Amino acid sequence: MTTISGQDRLNVLIVDDEEACQQLIVNTLARIPGVVVTGVCGSGRKALDFVARTPPDLVLLDVEMPEMDGLAVLKILAEHHADVSVLMVSAVRDASRTLQALSLGALDCIPKPETNGSQSLQHDLALGIRVVRARRRRRGWRGADISKKRETRTVSTGVASPPHTLTTEPESHDSLVVIGVSTGGPQALERVIPALPSDLRSAILVVQHMPKGFTTWLARTLDGKSQMNVREAENGESVIPGRVLVAPGGYHMEIERARGAGCATVRLREGPLRNECRPSVDTLFESVAKSYPGRLLSIVMTGMGVDGREGVRRLRERGARSVTQDEESCVIYGMPRAVVEAQLSDEVVVLDRLAARIKSFSEDR
Repeated sequence: MTTISGQDRLNVLIVDDEEACQQLIVNTLARIPGVVVTGVCGSGRKALDFVARTPPDLVLLDVEMPEMDGLAVLKILAEHHADVSVLMVSAVRDASRTLQALSLGALDCIPKPETNGSQSLQHDLALGIRVVRARRRRRGWRGADISKKRETRTVSTGVASPPHTLTTEPESHDSLVVIGVSTGGPQALERVIPALPSDLRSAILVVQHMPKGFTTWLARTLDGKSQMNVREAENGESVIPGRVLVAPGGYHMEIERARGAGCATVRLREGPLRNECRPSVDTLFESVAKSYPGRLLSIVMTGMGVDGREGVRRLRERGARSVTQDEESCVIYGMPRAVVEAQLSDEVVVLDRLAARIKSFSEDR
């Protein structure tokens, strides 16, 4: 029998107006150790009453509900119950509003299963539970170590940079920025991409761990706020300066570039999950290390797990510069920590200085 510590036990409230979905989530959570469903509510108002009486550790919150929708509930929870974590459970048709929810403080989003027989729900819920538990552990030691973390807000880790040994072909004057991000990513990207100029001399490729459909709305949201052109990547699309391409959910993104070709092109494929993810940061980074002859900058931002670490290793072997987001500004300090602890980070940069770092890299010839 699995023993669950008090810290890892999670009391969960399910908020959804569809009884079939309620029951499916209840049955799925019953298979995840340490999770206790303490309540099920069919409306936002009932959910707020429940939280006021018996605050749970986690609320699984539907976006689309009558009377009071998920966004309205989330705003009140963020204001009056900041210690309660929220994961959005929503259909792809609600992706735009789900992204609004993430910007309001929801930790992550889980796609609603299209059928009752969906086998992805347990995987998605289990990952979400891991995110919430990681957040709780971080809160436990954050106060004791705050002075140390403030010291990491410098832009140098002291890790020696590898020699820059990139090819000297004509294409080497090009430059590419690759970004890997997961939990907390949409909010973080909204503070980086819109701060970049339209005439940036680098192309940018982004892997954000999100389900199919949601990355489409993420790209559209960023594009509407940015000077640069931001779009969800398409197979065969050119990688050109001044454009940000976001890997579509459900597909690994790689690049190809033949010797002497004018520019690199995107290749999308399904394939198996890597690091429990598709798209995978490692898959993109390793492809770039293999195929891109120009100057390279990798940035690993907030997120759970280790995706990106091995890709950064390959990129640094090619002479790329490695940047990680600082701990204090991360929602989940997992992916950047993995890079730092492997001694693969050249610079630790605070979130609000990442755009400036990208600009300086782009301008450095």
